[in-house]
Order: sequence, then C-alpha cells, then structure tokens
Amino acid sequence: MSSWRPLLVALAAFVVLTGQSPPSQGIERLEELLSGERGEAALWGVYIADANTGEVLYAHNGQRPMLPASNAKVLTAATALDAFGSNHRYRTPLLFKGARNGNVWRGDLILRGSGDPSFGSVVLDSARQDPLRRWADSLRALGVTRIEGRLIGDDDAGSDNPYGDGWDIDYVTEQGSIVIGVATSALAYHDNVVTLRFGTTARNGQGVEGVPAGYLRVENGTRASDRTSGSAISIRRVLGAEQVAIRGSLASGRGATVHVPVTNPAAMTAHAFRAALDSAGIAVDALRALDVDDLPEPLDRSDADTVFVHVSPPLSYLLEEVGHHSNNFYADQIFRSFGWAGTAEGAAARVQSFLQKTGAKAELVSLADGSGLSRLDYVTPEALARTLVYMKKHPEHTAFQNQLAYPGGGTTLGYRLSDLDVRAKTGSLEYARALSGYVVARSGRELAFSVIANNFAGSPLRVLATIDDLVRAAAEGL
Repeated sequence: MSSWRPLLVALAAFVVLTGQSPPSQGIERLEELLSGERGEAALWGVYIADANTGEVLYAHNGQRPMLPASNAKVLTAATALDAFGSNHRYRTPLLFKGARNGNVWRGDLILRGSGDPSFGSVVLDSARQDPLRRWADSLRALGVTRIEGRLIGDDDAGSDNPYGDGWDIDYVTEQGSIVIGVATSALAYHDNVVTLRFGTTARNGQGVEGVPAGYLRVENGTRASDRTSGSAISIRRVLGAEQVAIRGSLASGRGATVHVPVTNPAAMTAHAFRAALDSAGIAVDALRALDVDDLPEPLDRSDADTVFVHVSPPLSYLLEEVGHHSNNFYADQIFRSFGWAGTAEGAAARVQSFLQKTGAKAELVSLADGSGLSRLDYVTPEALARTLVYMKKHPEHTAFQNQLAYPGGGTTLGYRLSDLDVRAKTGSLEYARALSGYVVARSGRELAFSVIANNFAGSPLRVLATIDDLVRAAAEGL
C-alpha cells in the first residue's frame, strides 16, 4: 500500500487545487502522445465523445479546420442517408421520342442520367450484366431492326463541371485509375473510364484494346521488354480531349491493363450504347451518338416514352463501396446527386444544412467535393465526431455504421486496430492522414472519435501508428 501513497496524495491535491476530477489514465496517455516527439511531427486534431450521450471526453484542436482526406466521406455518407434514406435507388431511364414504323424507330433515343455511380460499373457484381447490352438485346428481342435519328447522352440533371475544385492537376492528366481523377456526371457509365488492355491481355493478342471500344484515341507507345514480370507504364491525358498517350514497357509475353478516365462521360455512354445496339444486330448507320450539350437546341423530353429503366442497388450498398474501399468516384457521384441543381456547391450547402442538426460549428467546414481529394476541403474533428454521435440515434444508423471500414482485411482499415471493436473511415492524402469512427472502450462505453494529422514531413507510417495509438489510448482509458 505504501507505494500508492504518493499517487493518492497527488490526486487529492489536484482535486483540492482545481476543484476538478483528476485526468484519467486515457487522457494522460493521449496528452503524452500529442506532446511527445511523435506529436510534434504533425499538426494534430482530436475529438472524442461518448457516442450515445455526446459528452465530450477529450479535445485537442477539435474546432480547427483541417484537411480531412477521405474522412470527408463520413459527411457525404451521413448527408446522403439523411437526405435519401438507405433504400434509395437511382433510376436511369431509356426514353424514346419519335415514330415507330414496324421494326424501324425514327427519332430521339435518350439516355437520361440521375447520378447513379453503379450504372455499368466494373466494381460491383451488377456489372456482370451490362445495362446497355441488356437494353440492346431487349430491343432486338422486341423486333427492332433499325434505329434512325439521334442517340443522346443526357446529363442535364447535374453540373457540366466534371472535376472537383482543388484537385491536383496530375489527377486529370496522368492518373490511370478507376477512383482518382475520374470525371463526375449525372450520366455515368463503366465508372467513367475506358479500360485499356495491352499486349496479351487484349483479345487480339497484340496492340491495345479499349472497353468501351473505339472511344478514346490512344497513342500506344508501349514496347516489350526482357522482364518476365511487371510492367512500367506512364499515362499522359490531354486535358479536355478524349486522347491519351501511353508509354512504357511490358513484361515479355505478358500484357497490362489500365483504366483511363474520360473527359465526357455522357458522350462515352452514348457511344457505348450505339456500339451495343450494333452488336445486337440493330442497324445504326443512321443513328448519331451525341452529348446533350452538343444539340443545337434545348432537348425537349415532353411526350417521350419510357422504354426501359435501370434501377441501381440500394444506397446502403453503394455507400459500402465508398466506406469500405474509399471509392472516390462513387463518393463524388453521390455527393453531387444530393446537391441542389446537381452541383458540388449545392451539395456542400446541403452538408452545411445537415451539420446544423448535429450541433457542430458548420461555418468551420468547407467542402469542394464529396471524396476528400480536394485540397480545398476543410473539416473540423468536432464536425466529424458530432456527425458520428448524431448518426448513432439516426433512423439510418445501421446503414451508416455498416458502411464504415473494419479490421480484418477486405477494407481500407486492413489489419489496423485488429485488437479493438472498431468501425472507422480511413483518410489518406499527401501530408494528411485521418481516422474517424466508433470504438468500444474496455469500460464498455462506445466512443465516437476523429483524429486528423496534417502538415507532416516525416514517415506516413509513423503518423498512422500514432493515430492508431491515440485510438487505443482512448479505448483503454476513457
């Protein structure tokens, strides 16, 4: 007992002098991490609250606006569920306005987008049945043998600005990715990318093959090498044009596959549907594929007939792609879809409106996109944690929590924090790392937490380790 007396005396003195309870072991550990050598390596923001009561348990720069990286997706998911509900499904109709003379249709065939990120997506199981091919086959089964007129990609439900303000320029000039530098559009298809297969991965066994075929102009500068594995490929996209130059080397006897984002998704979708109709045996030599913005007059959709409607998986399913795999394209599509007028500015205003409900200082939050790719995004740890607390009692809490990543592989959290009961959204951007979510403390209390690190010049792995240690300290001592 004698070894405890100095500590007991110190704690008693703290209570007498301050009139407050002494700091818990968890708070002491949090302070130790943030004041030590590791804490000095970055600008830190931390906010931890009781997930059920909202009681603030710890805050360090909690109201400081910081780059959230992909933790911006927490706000995107919460606002979408609050606005639409987890059972919301995007509807993409195929419209026809014109005359049907036997097996020949003459007029406007309109692909009307509503912001669905999953339409013909290559990352979901639903992509196994391409909606454009299904529609083309169904039209042929109805007896249609020829279509004349205009095939219009209609993205008027959203903004014509395809990129987020504040994106790095290399996102849209040098990225070969299915989730970075991808244009948003109310009419999206195939994740708004063309998949290029080089060498032996192409069906012809040589050269380059695009899916959808024939849309991108590809300057293929790849060459074979003596390597038996691996490829070294660089991509140079021409801004504002559907043109790409590929350079590099392929392993001997092997091919490579890259995904190249397109500039005009609506035009690509119309192009791909025309090709699908042709493959289905429908004559399209007198059918022009157009973007709605290239029409000489505003599109008149009145009296148009609905031919088919593609219905997306429920929003809860789409958000799991956002939260588990940090899919930036899906996040930005959903973000703009709940924005007034389908714009990023309208979506940011809707997030601000949502944050008013949480009790966070919404005026300290500014978003330019829904993915967190923009370096103009600023979010406070308080706003993220208060969103988590608010969603705990929200009717869509189950869907919200399920879309957060979890340890054990298969999500961006991977094997981090595998010793804890935790669901959280990761965040990674140059000079920014973040983690926000729920963790069950050893006391049984569920915590809502947000940890953001900015402006670090050292090892990102060390920053990640500190983030995880901060979460562990909260779980073990709060």
